[in-house]
Amino acid sequence: MMRARNGRSLATRVNSSFQLRHARCLRATLSRCKSQRSAAVKRELKTNQRTTRRDVALSDADDLRAWLTAQAVQHGLRWLLAHADNGIIWGEVREGQLKLASEALGLQELRLARATLQQARLFGPNGELRLWQGPKGLQAHLCHDEPDESHTTPSYFDETYLLWGTHRERSNDGFSLLLEGAQGIRHTPPLAFNPNEDTQRAKLLVRHYVKADATGVVRVVASRLVELQPPG
Repeated sequence: MMRARNGRSLATRVNSSFQLRHARCLRATLSRCKSQRSAAVKRELKTNQRTTRRDVALSDADDLRAWLTAQAVQHGLRWLLAHADNGIIWGEVREGQLKLASEALGLQELRLARATLQQARLFGPNGELRLWQGPKGLQAHLCHDEPDESHTTPSYFDETYLLWGTHRERSNDGFSLLLEGAQGIRHTPPLAFNPNEDTQRAKLLVRHYVKADATGVVRVVASRLVELQPPG
């Protein structure tokens, strides 16, 4: 189960099958936090933004890497986290180019390919572009946030999750191959650092969008990745 720093599970709060499928994929990337669970967890619901969502066209003729790069530049997105049949694929957009961990670290088995891609998230503070395999091939959906001080309805809260990885095997060009003990978990985030099990784990900032139902109960209706964060 994927857990936040306060010990609560993300997957148990997401109430749609679409979100659950992607939450399960993220379990391969996110670590359990060792902190104790608080008896009463308080969340700061934020109001100062407006969120738009829409499907984005992606045809079979599009070159996947070029298409992702163009979308990242257009929408101000920085990091790529993809899950494929052959493992976890990390990437980062730098100066208008999508850099991939597979190339930086010589891991050709982790190359980005349509045939093996299960789902991907291209994300940043401005939003997230999500790809997944649909009945007719890859589909894409964009969630975009814009600051709006006039928006006063509580709409989201942020939560930090820890990444797997307590040992670094090697690094190159800003990517590190991280390993997690006897569990055999390995992935290659675009961060250059030496992890430590207790204090030096990398993190992912996750945004949960909320909505009140007819009875006034506020529930999480969607979640997205916001930012990859170094230890500290």
